[in-house]
Amino acid sequence: MVMEPSLLILDEPTSGLDSASSLQVIRALRREALEGVNICMAVHQPSYVLFNMFDDLILLAKGGLTVYHGPVKKVEEYFAGLGINSLERVNSPEHLIDIVEGIVISGGSSGVSHEDLAVRWMLHNGYSAPTDMLQNAAGLARSSMGVIPASETNPAVVEA
Repeated sequence: MVMEPSLLILDEPTSGLDSASSLQVIRALRREALEGVNICMAVHQPSYVLFNMFDDLILLAKGGLTVYHGPVKKVEEYFAGLGINSLERVNSPEHLIDIVEGIVISGGSSGVSHEDLAVRWMLHNGYSAPTDMLQNAAGLARSSMGVIPASETNPAVVEA
């Protein structure tokens, strides 16, 4: 990197590459990151090896809504807390993307659908979720999280 940038933004730097070439690119970017370059990139369908080379992850749902933002090493733990577990013999990053997109049903007894994930993330972080999102989330308003819109507890409250 001739200019020694402090920030590098990349759009799919591994797209079209075989797994060995993708690994070389990510290793080179990792070296840059260790030297102080902040690297932000969009990566689609990363292998499990590449996925684990990243420090942090922002997982977005349709509409750009965040369903996870944090350390890569904790993403499976977060989803397991929602009752969404990784499957054996399935690439975990691809499986999570498929769940977020609604391509794969999360299964189990979690009762969490892909539409609920953004609201769950907001509430998990202590953010207030928009009323319409709470109402649209399948059963979320009455879940064990104890989140009930103010309009249901006090009819005098009108929420926009």
